[in-house]
This record gives sequence, C-alpha cells and structure tokens, in this order.
Amino acid sequence: IPKKDWFDTIVIRSRGILKDDRAVLIFFDTEELLEEFYKSYSGDLGIIHFYITQNKIIDDKGTREYKDDIVEKLIKDEYAGHHGHVILLTKEFGRDVDFQAEAKVNDKGGIHVIQTFFSMNVKQEIQIKERTARKDETGSLLIDLVSRTS
Repeated sequence: IPKKDWFDTIVIRSRGILKDDRAVLIFFDTEELLEEFYKSYSGDLGIIHFYITQNKIIDDKGTREYKDDIVEKLIKDEYAGHHGHVILLTKEFGRDVDFQAEAKVNDKGGIHVIQTFFSMNVKQEIQIKERTARKDETGSLLIDLVSRTS
C-alpha cells in the first residue's frame, strides 16, 4: 500500500472518531514520519495543529523547544483528551504520560489511539494500549501499519 493511501486511511479513521465527539492520539514510530503526516495531512483533519516530539512542540502558538512542564500542561489542560482534538506523538510518549479525557469524551467511548507502527517492545505496546482507557474509563485502539517499503 502506498504511503499516501495509508495516510489517507488514518485521516478517514480519525474523522470518523472525531464526529462522535471523541479525542484521537496518533503515535508514530519516528519524528520524520510524524512530520511528514503533519505537513501533508493535518489540514485534512480540520483540527488544531498540534504535535509533540522529543525535540519540539508545535501548536497554534508556533514552534517551541520541548520542555517537560510545557508538555505536561498542554497534554493535561489544553489538548489531549478533549473532544474533537487529534494529537500526533512519537512513540516515546506512549509511556509515562497521563492522558486524561474530559467527561464528554468518556461518555462517547473515550480516547481513541491509533498506533502506526509495529512495536518491537512488548512493554511499549502495552503502555500505548493503556493510553486508551485510564483509571477504568473506556477507550479504543487501532494498530494501522504500512510496509516500510511503501
């Protein structure tokens, strides 16, 4: 499957979740792949432009250097877990980050996670899955892979 078709599928699936007043977290294997998706497809989602990598934060305020305290505030208070929001993240954020969903999102089925890579680390995969449903809340997961040769 060509990468464009794969990206189109991610956009279509995300839109389907968003129309139900849920939030979507999309985890990418690499910063390069995340940035490629962001530059080409984030406008197609009709969302606030926001993503986090280990090096930088990009949102409606521009590009900033990564800092733990800024990320913590953005994730908890401003973006992740809010209905209608899509957050693009690198796989490193599948661990040790507490994404909290607002009540409206939980009432509609919780946060939806799209994992775009095959995790070679079982612990990492489990922790990404756990981003879907925190503290007995509901959520869903889709692992959407594409061949590296595409």
